[in-house]
Amino acid sequence: MDGLLMEAELPELLFNSVTDTQACLAGSHLKPLPNKWLLIGTKRSGTPIHDHPMTIGFNLLTAGTKLWAILPPDATDSDLGLVEGEDGSYGEEMTALAWFLCMNSDRLPNKSVVIVQRPGEVVFLPTGWYHVVLNLSDTVAASMSMCTLTDFRKLWPLLWNQDQEIAERWMD
Repeated sequence: MDGLLMEAELPELLFNSVTDTQACLAGSHLKPLPNKWLLIGTKRSGTPIHDHPMTIGFNLLTAGTKLWAILPPDATDSDLGLVEGEDGSYGEEMTALAWFLCMNSDRLPNKSVVIVQRPGEVVFLPTGWYHVVLNLSDTVAASMSMCTLTDFRKLWPLLWNQDQEIAERWMD
């Protein structure tokens, strides 16, 4: 593991700042999740299909191999492979492994991308794009999401309605 750390230098952006820590520890009822993660996954584990509607994301893989499917924001529930519930609504998630076993590239909407990520490569996720990730081997990655100024203009009124104290901190 020491060799891995010597070979991969993480960008400064991936380290927590005092502001990030304060925001996560704030006394508000709405505590934001950290925006930076160290991800360690075992072979055949992964992340079900989801999106980040107000943030962009970066994933730097330092060890292992990941399989990504990235779908556009206008993908339908059927495109996403969401399972139909007993009431006829969609919303039940499949595991990443089940998703890749059930889906095929012919069913993916236009603009979808399937990526095999290898060590040293960074995957960029635009705001609102859906993604599902399967670890093809044991993996180590650093991930970060952030709100761009354009997206912040849409997010801030929603945040203000939910928690004015946190919204004010963001404006400082």
